[in-house]
Amino acid sequence: LAKPDEPPLKVVKGDHNDLHVQVFFSGLLRVKAAIAVNEAYVLQGKLSLLDRLFGCNFPSLSCTH
Repeated sequence: LAKPDEPPLKVVKGDHNDLHVQVFFSGLLRVKAAIAVNEAYVLQGKLSLLDRLFGCNFPSLSCTH
């Protein structure tokens, strides 16, 4: 079971956080990925109904800081 609230990969580049990249993983039986750049998802795997029922959702980006 992946931990969807904790990005295992987080990169911040620039003096004023010009580029902020986070990668999240979530899923119950199959792991899906989501990539956020500057607090917006650019890629997000589709979670199944079973994933959502067991609370394996990707976090809202306002809660990740």
